[in-house]
Amino acid sequence: TFHSSTAHVHSFFRSRLILIRCFFFFFFFNDTATTEIYTLSLHDALPISLLTIIGYSLNDTIVVYDRIRENMRKSPKDDLSGVINASINQTLSRTILTSGTTFLVLICLFFLGGEVIHDFSFALLIGVVVGTYSSIFIASPILLLGQGAKAAPAGKRK
Repeated sequence: TFHSSTAHVHSFFRSRLILIRCFFFFFFFNDTATTEIYTLSLHDALPISLLTIIGYSLNDTIVVYDRIRENMRKSPKDDLSGVINASINQTLSRTILTSGTTFLVLICLFFLGGEVIHDFSFALLIGVVVGTYSSIFIASPILLLGQGAKAAPAGKRK
């Protein structure tokens, strides 16, 4: 629907901006103290990693939104905030396991990989964390706000 696509586009741009900010932070503030730890160079790593993270984050968001859609069909009388909450809880273990496994592989690539793969793996490390965060904690609440539904107050939850 329109609201889900708007929510995804918002979370998409938000997570890409965070990735670009981190990349430029390490690039522009790369003084002698940080040079000994890690030297970042902007070349092909930024656009390639952005495209890779776009696909990764899009897949995560689609999994959550598909579960929301399935749960809305199963129980159409439930309020949207409850359906979104249940859907996120159902997909959370899958998302954390997938992101955690990817993160561990990227840590290995970053520290054990060669000089050429450092920039790419660094961008993917940031992108996996930010993409997973935006898929769960940004896209779904924006979907809820877009639908005009209000979450139940903390004292009235079941």
